Parts: sequence; C-alpha cells; structure tokens
Amino acid sequence: MKKDVLLALGLLLSPASQLRLAGGAIGPGEICFALWLVLTAVQNLGRSDLALTSAPMRILSFWLLFATALSIGALTTYAMGIRNDPAFLKHDIQAYILVAGISLFCVLDPAALKRLNNVAWLLASLGSAFLLLQLAHAWGLLNIPQLQPWYWDRLRGWSENPNQLALVCIGIGFVSLHLLETSVRPIARTAALACTVLPVLTGLLTKSDSFLLVLAVAGPALVVLTIVNWLRTKPTQPGIRWTLAWLCILAVPVMLVLAAPAAQIIAKNSGSIERQLVDSNREAVLRDAPKRLDLWRQAIEVGMSTGMLGLGPGPHLDRARWASVNAKDVGFEFRHPSEDPVANFETHNTLLDLFTQGGLIAALSFGWLFISTFLLAVRNNLASLAALLCGLAVFSMFHFIFRHPLLWFVIALCLVLATATNRHPAQAGQGS
Repeated sequence: MKKDVLLALGLLLSPASQLRLAGGAIGPGEICFALWLVLTAVQNLGRSDLALTSAPMRILSFWLLFATALSIGALTTYAMGIRNDPAFLKHDIQAYILVAGISLFCVLDPAALKRLNNVAWLLASLGSAFLLLQLAHAWGLLNIPQLQPWYWDRLRGWSENPNQLALVCIGIGFVSLHLLETSVRPIARTAALACTVLPVLTGLLTKSDSFLLVLAVAGPALVVLTIVNWLRTKPTQPGIRWTLAWLCILAVPVMLVLAAPAAQIIAKNSGSIERQLVDSNREAVLRDAPKRLDLWRQAIEVGMSTGMLGLGPGPHLDRARWASVNAKDVGFEFRHPSEDPVANFETHNTLLDLFTQGGLIAALSFGWLFISTFLLAVRNNLASLAALLCGLAVFSMFHFIFRHPLLWFVIALCLVLATATNRHPAQAGQGS
C-alpha cells in the first residue's frame, strides 16, 4: 500500500513544478517516483513469477524501438555537425528513463491489476484533496510563501503553467469516471462520482483552451462508447441500460430535426453573448494559430531534413521568429526562449516533437502503442479510459505530453485491465 501511495503522489506532485528546487528538475513528485522505483525494483529482484505477458511485451517493445530511434537520431546529429544543448539533452534522457521505468514496472508486477486499481482510487481521492488545497490557496484561505497560484486570471495552482494543472484535472476526472463505471458497491460509486466534481471546476478555472477541447471531444466519445457497451451486453431480457441505449439511438433523428429551430432561437436571444465570446477569443486565435502552424511547419522541415531519422533527444527548433508577447505578459515571469545559437524550442505537438527527435520510427512506434491501447480499451468495454485516451490525443496536439508520467500510467492501466479482462472477465470488471 505504501508503494501505491508513493506512485499516486508522484503522479499528482510531478506537474506541481513550483514545488521543485529552484532551478532544478527535482521536486516532491520526482522523489516519490524515485522511491517507488527503488522499492519496486528491490521487491521484484529475483522473483520467479515475473512473466512477460502481452502488456509488458507491448511496453518493452515500444521502449526498445524508441531507444533505437533516439540513438539513430543522436548519430545523425553528430554526422550532420549539429550542436545540441547538453542541459536539454540531459533533461530529456532523464525524463525518458523515468517514464520508461514507471510504465514497465506498472505492468510487470504479477499483482498489477490490484495495485493499479488501488493507485487509481488514490489518484482520484488524493487528487481531489490536492485540487481542493490548490483552490483554497488560490482564494487566499491558505498562505504558502513563494507560490503563485494565479497566472493573471488563469488558475495554475502549484504548476508553472495552467495547462499542466489542466492535464492533471483531465486525468483525475476520467479516472474517477472509470472507477464509477467499474465499481460495484453503491458507496464506492458515490465516492467516485464525487471525485469528478473538483477536476471539472478546477480545469475550467485554468481557462485552458485544450481542456475545453478535450471536454468537447472526450465527453461525446464517452457517451457513444458507453451506449455501444450497453448494446454489446445482449441481455436475455432487456434491462434499463439496454432500453436506454436504444432510446438514445432512436432520439438522434428527433434531436437533429429540433436542432435547427433551436439554434435559430438561441442565436436571436444571445447575440450579445455570442459577440462577446467571439470578440474575446478572436484576437487570441488570430495571434496564436499562425504561430502554431509555423512551429509545425518547422518541425516537419527539421524531420525531413534528417531523412526522417530525427536529431536525438532535446528540442530542435530555433528560437521562435515570432516570439512577441502581449503587453500584459511582460514583466510577469515571462520567459522567452533563450538567445542561443543552439536550437532550444519545442513544437508543442507530441507526434511532431517525437518526429524531430526520433524520426519516423519514434512517431510511428508511439502511434502504434497509443492506437493499439485505445482499441484494446474499446474492445474490452473500458469506455471511460478509451474516452480519456481520446482526450489525451487531443491534448497532445497542442502540448508535448510524452514526458508526463500520467500519460504512461493511463496506458499501463488500460493494458493491464485489457489483459485481465481477456483472462478473467468477471474479476477484471469489478472495482471496489
């Protein structure tokens, strides 16, 4: 149980980058991960019941491919005479070793199903308490020196970036929905449902566009996948879920017919609100979209210039040519990419960043692992986790989340549950 607490605390505290030592990459989250890895390695040392089942084989195969891709990329960098910043190189290598160890040890344990289920409950419960503390700090109920929970009007909690907190909220919220979906006892279902409230409220306070987009995509995906799961049950006598699923399907044409007149009524009565929303977001969209597209174009150019082999770990884009900011950003901990002849900027798109580092091998291998995990989740009726993977895919289009341990915990949880479902269908579907 102590190990499970360490893993859950690591997942929650690692994005709290304001808690890290000044100028370093070590904080409470990283310390928890290090302790968990050491304890897990010592416990598994010399065990005879360890077996490379399908879940460990998938994870191990991916990391071998990824390590090969990064090695080829590093050799390509050396052959082309390109300089890499040693600090960024060291940072990425350390991060990749950390998440590789977390993902492998999560699935390698013979009792992985029980342990990951415990960690999921700890993530939901401790995560809600963790968010509550950050909200209390943000509203002045707690006084924690040297921590600034607000980035202007956006809540960032104890992270340096509001999007880091938004990613944590996405993970806690959908893991709580998974526990609600798989739990049997009413008290457990009630607790899981309660754990979904604070992640949504906190995520909205971050004002993260990516968070809203995840809700817009993953929410409907969850509804569709849940209905599909209900229809798959094939009951001998139609139950309430099976009946409700068919009612939802039959209601779709009616909703489409009513949508047009309803939209006209809403448009007439909310013109001022619509104009306000459009005016407040148009400037940001017009300013950020060309910059993001320019970053994506640069990443593709860098990857193609290496023969799709990549350039190894670290950022590989030059300082953004468009690096200008709003007046309100100046003077409030705003940090430009450093003025350095060495490339030190990332694409903020997971697949494209992997493409610049490990070339086509890295991008395709991660795409294979992610998509195959999603298909396993769908095939084994893990609707909430499949929807979470959809949300993470959306989030990854605008952020480099490959180094986030939360992503790898979700992948490991899906693989372990899918394997357990294939072996013990009755046992795998039961939560607390």
